Amino acid sequence: MSAVSLYLGRLQASLVGPRGARRDLLREVADHLEDAVEALEQSGVDGPTAQEVAIREFGTPAEVAPGLQKTLAVSSAHRTGRALLLGLLPQPLLWDQGLRLSSGSSGSAPSLPFTDAVESVLEALGFAGILLSLVAITATTVGTHHFDVGRRFTQGVGWAAALVATALPVMAVASLWSRGADHLLWMELVVLLMLPMLVAVHSARGSLIAARGTARTL
Repeated sequence: MSAVSLYLGRLQASLVGPRGARRDLLREVADHLEDAVEALEQSGVDGPTAQEVAIREFGTPAEVAPGLQKTLAVSSAHRTGRALLLGLLPQPLLWDQGLRLSSGSSGSAPSLPFTDAVESVLEALGFAGILLSLVAITATTVGTHHFDVGRRFTQGVGWAAALVATALPVMAVASLWSRGADHLLWMELVVLLMLPMLVAVHSARGSLIAARGTARTL
């Protein structure tokens, strides 16, 4: 096994986070080392020596891992914000057109006294989720040029997104139950809200893992 392969294996073992993001990050490192080795070989350095020099100039796994893990955490926070935003986009279809199309929610069963309160909380959660997702996406793109985005930010995004993505389906179930919704609207709820929020929760978990990884490597 080549020195570069051994190096990448050690580096991979020191990183924690979503598998896809980690794979992409390691691919970037591998491409950088391959370019460095190729340049050294073209200058007359033999293969094994070129690999050792490229690795030494790039840095040991202990030196490189904290910075890569921070990048991994920021990338994970961005993905979580994007997953939450995409999951919230279909909500007007569910709560506007969906309620109109559903015959069971048009008056066949009276709303319970707490229906208005539940829907107010549901609306507030949706607004908070959109705001959170926009903050996460902005901070992890253009925001990185203006302030430090790292472990604490990623951890906050992960916990907040998990809370919103978990609470929204619970409150939505309470709202539809209080309205006496029919089977059509329950199916719409599963497809348009529960499944997208499940994806957001999974992404939020990845952000929390990446944030803990940053703390460990630092």
